Amino acid sequence: MRRALPLAMLFAALLSSRCALAQEGVTLHAPTRIPPGVPVFIDTDIGDDVDDAYAVAEALSDPRLKVVGMAGAFGDTALRARMLNGLAKLAGRTDIPIAAGTKTVNPTEFSQRAWAEKQEAPAPLTAVEAMRRAILAHPGLVILELAPERNLADLLREDPATFHKVGRIALMGGAVRQGYSPGSKPVAEYNIAQDVASAQAVFAAGVPLEVYPLDSTLAMPDAAEKARLAAAKSPFAATLVELTRMHDAASKYGTTLYDVVPVLAVAEPAICPLTPMRLVVDAQGFTREAAGAANAKVCMKLDEGNFWERLNGDLGGGPIDATRTSQMLR
Repeated sequence: MRRALPLAMLFAALLSSRCALAQEGVTLHAPTRIPPGVPVFIDTDIGDDVDDAYAVAEALSDPRLKVVGMAGAFGDTALRARMLNGLAKLAGRTDIPIAAGTKTVNPTEFSQRAWAEKQEAPAPLTAVEAMRRAILAHPGLVILELAPERNLADLLREDPATFHKVGRIALMGGAVRQGYSPGSKPVAEYNIAQDVASAQAVFAAGVPLEVYPLDSTLAMPDAAEKARLAAAKSPFAATLVELTRMHDAASKYGTTLYDVVPVLAVAEPAICPLTPMRLVVDAQGFTREAAGAANAKVCMKLDEGNFWERLNGDLGGGPIDATRTSQMLR
């Protein structure tokens, strides 16, 4: 596992960089044009851990992806939809339909609530309807599933014909051969364990399924990656700093960018190569390897160098200046 520097260092560096850019007369512009690329729909429990915010920012920044819809999933889904609306506006993407899924009990603190509550609510739209419209309007649609799978299970139950027209589902979830640290035993990973029945339904549905488990998603930014993100010229820079601060104040865990992995892998498959595998979700929420025909393609190892290079290219500030990096991270 990478040794992560204290997040306070990242905050100071990011803010210092942003001030320096302003003094140099650099203007940060959000894109005004809908990008071409692979059509994706993002289903996310944004607002608890901060990796969802990075994942959404990356998807909205990567020209190889075209975000055609987003939905708040699990817990306070209406507030999650407001947060998604705020991030979409930062990207200049007011065209994106934003929905709220079924509200559920959530055992995790909504750490970024204060920022989310400042954002406007999008027009009322259910997650099932938003996904249904996106699937029918965009052949080959990829659903980026970054949350417990309740919204997907609702669509499967209410409109199975449309559900089975999805291009594929790229899902962050599960733990096949390791848990939350390298070499540890597999665990019931959060996104699966919070709604086992929904996960079981999705894994058994027979649609093309890509799984990005803990085995390949323990992406923890080290000093060099944080320095590049500290040079950010993205319209999301200041917001990501603020959201990370909120997360850090509420959580004893550091920043791990689990949900960014499937986003980047959909855009660039070499970042996380896939292996056919049969996975079964058991009653306790474990994702078990099983005998029989494969029902998923699973990424077991992340190309970390490629991952960080691409993420930094989209959200960061380009090549590292060693002197400036040292100064920023002191």
